[in-house]
Amino acid sequence: MPWWRALPEQLAQGDVVLVTVAATQGSAPREAGTSMLVTLHGTVDTIGGGHLEWEAMAQARAMLLQPSATPAMQRLSLGASLGQCCGGVVWLVFERIGQASRVEWYERVQQLERGIGLQRTLVSLDAQSHWSSLNAGQWSQGACLDMIPFPSPGPDGPPSPEGEGTANSFTQLGTGPNGCKALPCPPPRGRVVQSTGRGAMPEIWRLSHILQATPFPITIFGAGHVGAAVVELLATLDAQIRWVDPRDDLFGRARDKVECIVSDAPEEAVASAPPGSFFLVLTHSHALDLALCEQILRRDDFAWFGLIGSKTKRARFEHRLQALGLDTARMCCPIGVPGIRDKSPQVLAIAVVAQLLQVREAQASIPSEVNVDADTPAA
Repeated sequence: MPWWRALPEQLAQGDVVLVTVAATQGSAPREAGTSMLVTLHGTVDTIGGGHLEWEAMAQARAMLLQPSATPAMQRLSLGASLGQCCGGVVWLVFERIGQASRVEWYERVQQLERGIGLQRTLVSLDAQSHWSSLNAGQWSQGACLDMIPFPSPGPDGPPSPEGEGTANSFTQLGTGPNGCKALPCPPPRGRVVQSTGRGAMPEIWRLSHILQATPFPITIFGAGHVGAAVVELLATLDAQIRWVDPRDDLFGRARDKVECIVSDAPEEAVASAPPGSFFLVLTHSHALDLALCEQILRRDDFAWFGLIGSKTKRARFEHRLQALGLDTARMCCPIGVPGIRDKSPQVLAIAVVAQLLQVREAQASIPSEVNVDADTPAA
């Protein structure tokens, strides 16, 4: 379960600490933007890394024992000191989230579930993050960490962070998938950093973090052995699953958030699927398979379409579909990642889900425009 979905329930039990991978260099267990929740007695989600995560948990729980703890950033080298050999560097940001924000987080979760993204901005010495809503459109999930070393105090005292040139003096340390370089990040909010007494000013850091519920709509036709095995695997992911079959007795005990559709006209579920859907046709009837293929190929806004069957079945279907004027180039048949010959339902399901994830990741790597509504604060 994503950490943000579990946050309101966790806050009902007490304060939590949000640990975020703010930046990475070299080899690292997880990418920038990855986060986890830490409570006194448990965790939700993971930043990976074995000993790295144990160290993060210890730091977070120490923060929970300090009611006035402010956000902090820590640089960790993934070397011998942590008992790891990744060789990279990870910057972690720790922020305590209080029970008083439970209602706000419940509303933010509702926004994310509706496809509204959030941008988080946290500047060192701030008491908490600032969250703002993202306009409808496409954006890239991830995080970036900026650092600014303030100059030494002059004869008139320390310079103000609001001074000329400050807003452009941030140096980006690292980014998440696709980067956050396009995000307009505000300058430091006017806090004057006190001198250390040694003629130098400490570094200021700023975290910019994009959070979204990544759409993964999948419509699966067929509740037989393969369909059931595929749904069992996909239900462990953050996917929006619609499972369609005319036989209601085959769905069994479907998992939560799996929408089971019993219909004598499964083709109607093609039209009602959202744009960018993944379609998987696994029914018991070749005639129904063909009808579904026709309806899916008549749409030009699907992300991927797979049909169970052999090369011979594909050839026969291609002949009939092309006779209807349809382009079959995007019809994937046979399905599953190559190199796996076992056709048992469970093995085939693993091969198909792996293929779905390959396609999804390839599509997610395409850069997209970021639209930020800086005037509309998140709930």
